[in-house]
Amino acid sequence: MPFLAPLWAWLAPRLVPVILGAALLGSLVAGFFLLRSAWRAEGAATVKAADLQTQLDQERKDTAEAQAKLAAREADFEKIKAANASARKAIEDAPDTSTCGPAVQRALDWLRRSPAGPGDTPG
Repeated sequence: MPFLAPLWAWLAPRLVPVILGAALLGSLVAGFFLLRSAWRAEGAATVKAADLQTQLDQERKDTAEAQAKLAAREADFEKIKAANASARKAIEDAPDTSTCGPAVQRALDWLRRSPAGPGDTPG
């Protein structure tokens, strides 16, 4: 195709900068999209790390709250135990009888005054 040789000779020097420009523009666009996906991945990692930190903080808070409630319940139990120690001692030290004597009466009185009420277990 000899008739294309003069056209190619005229067109080639003009196409080289266009082709190079298109390649450069394509590289820039590809670089932009790669950077954008990297930024998104970094943002997602930051959000995930913040979520994990929030979960860890909540677990620590829940643990501290549970320990405080457990300590309060233990203190309440010790108060009830101390309050009932004298009644328990009186019942244990009561003389053994074959009938319902003062020990049973004291036990019933204690149950009626108990914070939990008759028929219910304290705590």
